[in-house]
Amino acid sequence: MNALPLRIALRYSRAGGGFLSFVTTIAAFGLGLGTAVLVLVLSVMNGFDRELRERILGVLPHVVAFADDGLEDWERIARVALEDPRVLAAAPITRGPALLAGADRVLAVDLTGIDPALEAGVSILPERMVAGALDALEPGSFKAVLGARLAATLGVAPGDDVVLVMPDPRITLAGAFPRQKRMQVAGVFELASELDDSGMFVHLEDARRLLRVPGEAQGVRLRLDDLFAAGQVVDGVLDRAGEPLLRAYDWRRTHGNLYEAIGLQKRIMFVLLSLLVAVAAFNVVSMLTMVVNSKRGDIAILRTMGMRPRSLVGLFFAQGGLIASMGIIGGLLAGVLLGLALPQFSLLLQDVLDQRLLEEYFVRELPVSILLSDLVVVALIGVAIALLTIWWPARRALVIEPAEELRHE
Repeated sequence: MNALPLRIALRYSRAGGGFLSFVTTIAAFGLGLGTAVLVLVLSVMNGFDRELRERILGVLPHVVAFADDGLEDWERIARVALEDPRVLAAAPITRGPALLAGADRVLAVDLTGIDPALEAGVSILPERMVAGALDALEPGSFKAVLGARLAATLGVAPGDDVVLVMPDPRITLAGAFPRQKRMQVAGVFELASELDDSGMFVHLEDARRLLRVPGEAQGVRLRLDDLFAAGQVVDGVLDRAGEPLLRAYDWRRTHGNLYEAIGLQKRIMFVLLSLLVAVAAFNVVSMLTMVVNSKRGDIAILRTMGMRPRSLVGLFFAQGGLIASMGIIGGLLAGVLLGLALPQFSLLLQDVLDQRLLEEYFVRELPVSILLSDLVVVALIGVAIALLTIWWPARRALVIEPAEELRHE
């Protein structure tokens, strides 16, 4: 392999003082900056995707098979569902809206009845308990587990009492009165998500009584090994169950639009930021064009000494490739380092500003997930753009006439 083009490319890159000339440094820095921004944005989008799948859908049901009038035998529906190998676990569930009153606040909550013994199979809730335990939820105890922010807003802790107000009133001779039930806080969970603000879990039997749901449970929740197989699982469960009143829905009804929005936003940002890398690559074109214009005499001498057109083109590809490689590799490293530091920086910024910057989102801290596949794709895109832009100045060098140039030297 002829190393002459690479050696000349290194010499041209050093031209102007130091290891790299000022123009070369600017070109490499532009590519590195574009690459780092692209890696950082993709990592943040991956983080939101991961948090939605693991944290939010780790507690919310993947699939729920239910009946409006409740299920008389939820265990049979669970056995039917578990016949599908894509279903990992099944557990009963009863849900409904309610109001929860603490010391001086009343908040809307999502009341969910669960079986604590089966919850670990379908949810990460037992792993996220920061006070108390799910085992304290016993039939007839009317104890509750609350989200961390919900408990903090109400000013309650494990052992304190709260008042649950049901939406359907109690009709008496004196008129309609809201149904109330005093309950004891048995534990607190923290998911760093929207569920911390409104999540309330009680025992399945207590929820059935409070919500006046007939049957053993309102429905059966399923945990899947593949979230995107939810539609097929729903169809299979309904077909095999053989109950005309049985219905089902999956996570796409509650968070599907959000998941699709994250995916669409990631693709759009990838395209837009790839254009940023392309703009930065034109700095390499400008630099190489300046080299061609300033080194016309050198190019003519090389052609006169017998350098082939292929080697001359290889010279500029080597120089442009060297600059692009430094910029892309530096950008990848910078993007990874910034991505690793971004969650802590966001928390620090929120403390300094004394504001919750992610108040309107389903997470409470900025998530980042750096994927090797994204790094490879970004590197390939950067190299492809750089090679395409290098071709133009390399072709310009070929049209230089050695005799004409040397005549003016």
